[in-house]
Amino acid sequence: MEKAKRILEKNQYPPEFYGRIIKDTLTKILTEETTSQAIRVTNKGVIQGNFVLFIQYRGKASEAYAKALHRIKAPCHIVFTLRRLKEVLPPLKSPVEKMIKSGVVYKIECPRCQACYVGQTSRHIQSRFREHLNNTGPIKEHTEKCGTTLDEQDLKILHTTTKGEAHLLTMEALWIKEIRPSINTKDEYRSRVLTIKW
Repeated sequence: MEKAKRILEKNQYPPEFYGRIIKDTLTKILTEETTSQAIRVTNKGVIQGNFVLFIQYRGKASEAYAKALHRIKAPCHIVFTLRRLKEVLPPLKSPVEKMIKSGVVYKIECPRCQACYVGQTSRHIQSRFREHLNNTGPIKEHTEKCGTTLDEQDLKILHTTTKGEAHLLTMEALWIKEIRPSINTKDEYRSRVLTIKW
């Protein structure tokens, strides 16, 4: 247990985070009678009464831990899993904020009349959003005509990709076909027929 705590601390997990998880797991194992009872099928029949302990398999260290538990006659049955630790613990990397994402298909919706615009950008969405607000174009014309202003809450990310410009343009065309935005003025994607070839 101490070795596991040291590994988690080296990976920058704070004790108050992993301590709660360990406590909850141990409590669950020790208190839930229905899940803590192991039923082992052997050649001689079924043996009941052992705890099931699921351990992520990490080679010799896992095997040594299982042998140590067996030596002290711990009332448990070891089950090795291949579940990755990153699937159990939350990521250390914080999510990217909406306005600094890149490689996105986005929708801007007018807060007054719900007319919308669908576009794509491979740059930070914040830069493209500012261009829509400041440069002459369909969005600026619409907001002036509608007598309203736009902010970040009026922008929604529809799709994110890292597959390149061609994929981004295709996803934009699919979203335009799906949503049929009224503020978009270019017809190049509306006239394009998108088909999946097998």
